[in-house]
Amino acid sequence: MEASVRGSSAWVGRTSGPELSGLRVALVHDWLTGMRGGEKCLEVLCRAFPEATLHTL
Repeated sequence: MEASVRGSSAWVGRTSGPELSGLRVALVHDWLTGMRGGEKCLEVLCRAFPEATLHTL
């Protein structure tokens, strides 16, 4: 299953540029046992920030 967000194409994958240089991103989610609303949002964020570390329980 693939998540998508309307209007997000302008920033998804845009992780370079002067405003983001040196930015370190960490993504955090409590449980990753299913693919519901929160997990779909996390998937979009993971695509937007592919270099981010992911932390979960």
